[in-house]
Amino acid sequence: DQYGNPTIGIGHLIKKSEEKKYPVGGTITDKEADELFTADYSTHSAEIKGNITETGLTKSQTDALVDFGFNTGANSVTKFKKEQGADFFLGYLKGGNGIIKRRIAEFLSFKEGIYAKFDLLGKKDSKTLEKTISDAQPAASNTDKAPSVDGKRNSNDYCTPP
Repeated sequence: DQYGNPTIGIGHLIKKSEEKKYPVGGTITDKEADELFTADYSTHSAEIKGNITETGLTKSQTDALVDFGFNTGANSVTKFKKEQGADFFLGYLKGGNGIIKRRIAEFLSFKEGIYAKFDLLGKKDSKTLEKTISDAQPAASNTDKAPSVDGKRNSNDYCTPP
């Protein structure tokens, strides 16, 4: 991660007790990445939701904040104020292209209810993204996972968590 901590899969922080199972530079299968992500998301989403102090948010707005909090830390959502709306996410664009893609996806989820996966751009399945955005309709499900490249997962494989 940005602090030099070892991660694997979809941003799973490798704990001391996992260092032998997940050595630095190692790889895991898509299934293992999905299992770690699901466990991490389950662990952290309740805490993140508990830190959202604003009320009257839609599901897609809450999802956008949970995605943001999952990526930036559970306490980060305490900075959100309802009057900021979707513009809140645009204040956190520092980082590489992956971060920018995430913030734009969160912005669209919050503002329009669209679950976009910008990591699909330029890939064989990019028509999925084009259809979602051109239709300007919320995605049927925010649990669809972006395809991995060469069977390995990285932290940019998802823009919205399941």
